[in-house]
Amino acid sequence: AGVDEIYKIGGAQAIAAQLQLSTKAGDRALLLFPSGLPFIAAYWGCLYAGVIPVPSYAPRAGRAASRVEAIVADASPAIALTDVLDPRLLEKRIGAQRELGDMRWLATSQIDRRLAADWRTPSLRRDTLALLQYTSGSTRTPHGVKVSHAHLLHNLALASHGIAINAEDVCVSWAPLYHDMGLIWGVLQPIYSGMPLVLMSPTAFAERPASWLE
Repeated sequence: AGVDEIYKIGGAQAIAAQLQLSTKAGDRALLLFPSGLPFIAAYWGCLYAGVIPVPSYAPRAGRAASRVEAIVADASPAIALTDVLDPRLLEKRIGAQRELGDMRWLATSQIDRRLAADWRTPSLRRDTLALLQYTSGSTRTPHGVKVSHAHLLHNLALASHGIAINAEDVCVSWAPLYHDMGLIWGVLQPIYSGMPLVLMSPTAFAERPASWLE
């Protein structure tokens, strides 16, 4: 395989191998990414490591970080994953020094993909958590929902059979990946059903919604 293929194949497992060195199974990892492939690699890296992913949006300058602060305070993540070169810049942008405490930061873009060779298969069961999903927090403080592998598989199977989704279909999604709709319907369902997935930026959709249908 060429370098590009090795990068694609080893990305999530390299992240998992680094997490296995930095955390222990069952720890929680805060995912602070814009929608895109780095988020997906980090999510799968958490599952490969037996670490519980906690998706959230990556705060931007001028955007309130209160939701992230509330999630950090409630979930007590052991580590935060991001794709920025210097995670300290993101840490300052969040500004939740008290809640962040001793949480470590990991820039997944800086992980050596060859580390994937050190990955070890985690011990997982159906009741192992595959996701700690937080509500939007638009009307109250975000609340976490524990979602196990069994929960996800049951949901994906029902959707696949109920709507007759198969590998001949194509999914085109603009929904933010930290949102349950964007993650479950926009990423996990296509993988479960074996159908191609096309992702577009939520910002591009907001600027011109017709582009999604086109």
